[in-house]
Amino acid sequence: MSYMGQKPTIGAFYSIDDISGSFNGITTDFTVTVDGGQTRHLGQVENLTIVINSVIQKPGTSFTINEDVLSFSTAPESGDTFWGTVIGNVYSSAGGDYSNAQIDALLDDKSDDPHEHGDVDYNTILEGSEIFAGIDTSKGIVQGFTTRHLSPSDIGALPAEGSYTMYVSTSGSDSTGNGSAGSPWASIAKASSEFKNHMSEITVNVGPGNYTSGSSIIIKHNYPVNIVGDIGTPTQITTNDNASGFIIETGIVRIYNLDVIGWIGGWSNANFEVWRGANLFVKGCKGSGTDRCFSLDNSDVEVDRDSSSPISGHDTYTSRSDCILMQNFSNFRSEFCTFTSTSYNVFYAWEHCRIYLSYCTLVNWNRPNRAIYCQRGANVHLDSCTFDGSNCSPDGQGSVAVGCSTGCMSILTCTFNNYDYPIYSESNGLAYVVNSTFDTCMGYGITASGGSKVVQFSNTFTNCANPTSPVTSTGSTPIYDSSLNLIVG
Repeated sequence: MSYMGQKPTIGAFYSIDDISGSFNGITTDFTVTVDGGQTRHLGQVENLTIVINSVIQKPGTSFTINEDVLSFSTAPESGDTFWGTVIGNVYSSAGGDYSNAQIDALLDDKSDDPHEHGDVDYNTILEGSEIFAGIDTSKGIVQGFTTRHLSPSDIGALPAEGSYTMYVSTSGSDSTGNGSAGSPWASIAKASSEFKNHMSEITVNVGPGNYTSGSSIIIKHNYPVNIVGDIGTPTQITTNDNASGFIIETGIVRIYNLDVIGWIGGWSNANFEVWRGANLFVKGCKGSGTDRCFSLDNSDVEVDRDSSSPISGHDTYTSRSDCILMQNFSNFRSEFCTFTSTSYNVFYAWEHCRIYLSYCTLVNWNRPNRAIYCQRGANVHLDSCTFDGSNCSPDGQGSVAVGCSTGCMSILTCTFNNYDYPIYSESNGLAYVVNSTFDTCMGYGITASGGSKVVQFSNTFTNCANPTSPVTSTGSTPIYDSSLNLIVG
């Protein structure tokens, strides 16, 4: 894609200079610099990781930012320690706001992105964050450690007021039905072909039973689309002939309570394929029997649990290849779900993608593949997740739970079981690992190489091959404790 100003540096981050010398228990506002005295706009508050006395501060609550001013809700006391970093790339407009002509000229340069097509209007960018999140007309463009989270209004009560409702049933007909409750369609594909006739939000109620599709179900609509499986009896969607289950081409799509099964003989399909600029919200579903469960290209996906889903094994997603494949600035967020790959990586993300997981379980079977494999500036935030490598049987052949190359990792209160090298940071990456448990490691719990920087503390290492030295680095790669004291490197 085209960039304003300097093109982002892969894996870039900035260290905030120590301001603890100015802590006095009274002052709350501090003008900060980065990387040894450089003045820089800090971007959005979510771009920052701030640690006071080894305690991570909550963005927007414990602290806020205004350009280069860092403000705490409670004044730090004299003697308190400080550590901070800005994750991502921050750009400012030296000449003030950008004009429409400047934006059009910049975005018209597509030489470095073969996938980008068509001119993009400035007003479209400002008004439609689906196209380009992060525009701020007063402060320039921010590309950092943030994602556009689907808001409650996006995923609210169904159906929304003024929306149009269609019905699909195993007893329906695509030729004689009309999509009403009394005369339903027989397939979601037929319902989706009728979206163009309705200029409103659409809800498709899918009755219980098994549905088989010989081709991918294409979803594209200029208004939100809700596809809702029966809340009392399982609803199963099976695709064959090497087709993906759902292909989300445009818009905001929410899918509830569906068991999506891919074609058993295919290796290039997905349960959910999400194209550029599209947004997918999945809840109470299940994905299996295919190459990948989710495939993202410059898109946003959120996958959440629904404990009331009628589907056996709901909120689990199992694939034979990469369970979640992400590329080109895609975002993936999930809570309380289980993701499994029986052959490759569970997550494979590259080109500045972002992964946010809370209370999730990741299981991978084959070595030397990884549960999460990030390249080329991808960012990962993990909170209270469990990584199960027991099927890999740690034997020194290279099984890795989380591996990032030129990316950033924030790992809090996670558990890693039965991996050769649970955490591996390389090629100028950044890793922050706190309060996590490492059990049965063939090698080191945390490994850093290639100029990476790692901060780790309050972690527990048991049954590891190197219990007295659970972290290691190669060359001059540094690993620090909570007070930024050098441990190794």
